[in-house]
Amino acid sequence: MTMTSLPLYPDLRPLYEERCAARNWIDALLLVRRQHRLAHLLHLIDQHGIASLLPAVGDVWQDSESVYADGEDWDWIWLRVIRTRQGKPRKTAYRVMRPAERAVFDALPQELTIYRGYIGEDGEYGLSWSLKRDRAEWFARRYPTMDCERFIATMTISKSEAIAFFEREDEIVINNLYFDIGRRARIERLSPGLHVAA
Repeated sequence: MTMTSLPLYPDLRPLYEERCAARNWIDALLLVRRQHRLAHLLHLIDQHGIASLLPAVGDVWQDSESVYADGEDWDWIWLRVIRTRQGKPRKTAYRVMRPAERAVFDALPQELTIYRGYIGEDGEYGLSWSLKRDRAEWFARRYPTMDCERFIATMTISKSEAIAFFEREDEIVINNLYFDIGRRARIERLSPGLHVAA
């Protein structure tokens, strides 16, 4: 896919190209419609490597509404975040977080209890979890008109199994490539109830 075939807001291509030339990735990606940012991010990673794009990975991840639907792409990106092409641990993976988020992450205990709220079956296999149960419940109940079962998964992990912390949703991104969530997570079916306020 060429850059010219990727959609942008009308008349913003010159500004996008200018920001890319300056390696101002976050500002460049903000010029892209939300539903197309992941495609642009993947293209930029392909063209420039992931090392200089780590802060942009964090921003696009947090702004995405379709992380679960785009799971294969995100699995690939997060693998590149934590490992070099040679398979060695990437020492700069922390750069996906802002400095204040990194400080929170560094201060977390070595053992974390995390929660994931979801609709329907097998939703526990996602990368995005929360440190707060009420936030997970909000995600499980956020579409109150959908007629389906709602669940919360709870899991205890070591901090070394987490990749990042993002403050906006008290989110922990996990490295699920090396353990079986299905065996470790406790699944709770939520009773029908009202939508939980954010």
